[in-house]
Amino acid sequence: MKKMQERDLELTLALEDKDRLIEELKLSLKSKEALIQCLQEEKSQMASPDENVSSGELRGLSATLREAKERDAEALQEDLREKEREIATEKKNSLKRDKAIQGLTMALKSKEKEVGELNSEIKELTAAFTKPGEAPLITQATKFQGSEDYEAALAEKKALLAELHSENLTKSAENQRLLRNVKVITQELSDLKKEKLRLERDLEEAHQEGNKRAHTILVSASHPPDMMGVASRLGPVMVSAHREGSAVQKT
Repeated sequence: MKKMQERDLELTLALEDKDRLIEELKLSLKSKEALIQCLQEEKSQMASPDENVSSGELRGLSATLREAKERDAEALQEDLREKEREIATEKKNSLKRDKAIQGLTMALKSKEKEVGELNSEIKELTAAFTKPGEAPLITQATKFQGSEDYEAALAEKKALLAELHSENLTKSAENQRLLRNVKVITQELSDLKKEKLRLERDLEEAHQEGNKRAHTILVSASHPPDMMGVASRLGPVMVSAHREGSAVQKT
């Protein structure tokens, strides 16, 4: 029971750490979004009419950066929501497993106690039949010997002994079944812990990926003069924005 309580405490602490990590990741995302917004505002304020960049290109770049940031933020938020759902499910399953193990352990102890009591009764009856010279049995034999009551009492004792043996076998079989159930649930709990570790790794990878994406956006936003280089890295979306800006300028 003490080991089970230690496992419960360990699992609870681990889940609390995951909750705290999720909150830290959310705060980190909000901080990065605020920083990106500040950099974009500074970039807009720093832009001057002397730059060889059209207003259409600036609008296209800003829109592309904003869309990329929104996509990344939404993807990370979805990852977080998924991890939160998985961790919540894990908590519920873990509590169910713990309750089942506790119930089976209590039932097993109860059955073991019953088996012990049956074994004691069997030993007493066996001793009574194998030692007919003892005083209680002699007194009983003297009382019933030569009568049908004695034979009936003896048959009753034998029937009781057989019944106790049968009940003992039944209890032993039930104990074995309970032990197998405890073993299965313990294995399921071990698998749950492994799954929890996997979720922790996935969450850490999502955290690192979010940092990388935010860093890439920050680097792009902090070098506004190299607009064509940024556009080439952003791909077809940026090229389309560049063409639209050029068309606006000609008009």
